Amino acid sequence: MASYLLLLVAPALTSAAFVARPASPCFLRRTSSSSSGAAVQLLAPPSTGASALFEADAAALVSSTMALAKTEADELLEEVFINLPTAVVGLLLAFFVVQYVKSFEPDSDGVLGILFKDYFLFLAAPIFSVLFVLAGKLGLLGAVSGALAKVSLDGWNVFANIALPGAILKY
Repeated sequence: MASYLLLLVAPALTSAAFVARPASPCFLRRTSSSSSGAAVQLLAPPSTGASALFEADAAALVSSTMALAKTEADELLEEVFINLPTAVVGLLLAFFVVQYVKSFEPDSDGVLGILFKDYFLFLAAPIFSVLFVLAGKLGLLGAVSGALAKVSLDGWNVFANIALPGAILKY
């Protein structure tokens, strides 16, 4: 019966060893002189009771949990750094599109000529970059990339059936 009880309590004892908490209370040594020789007795300090140890464990758990908590500034900074690569790629794509459109050399009387006269070039890239980040947040970029991957793998299988028998992708 005692061994079953020990098996039930053992996980609680071992998991408590890995919880961050203050140091265990020190025991006091007292030597007693008796007729059989000097014996050492270990005495617990008078202020340490079981409830004090549990309160110390609870306080340590709360303080370690609060150390893991994030402030609003931390969450904002994390969100900025998560979206930074998407924004940079959106900015590069926008500059590519602007340079491509500029290669057409629009006449000054047309719609593109009027747009390029103003500060369109300075506004197009940041606006496109912001829209690119929003598309990523809404899942549009993930859906497009997944569809492109599926179509390209299926296209390979069609080509492989015709030109390369046996080179079929199995996914």
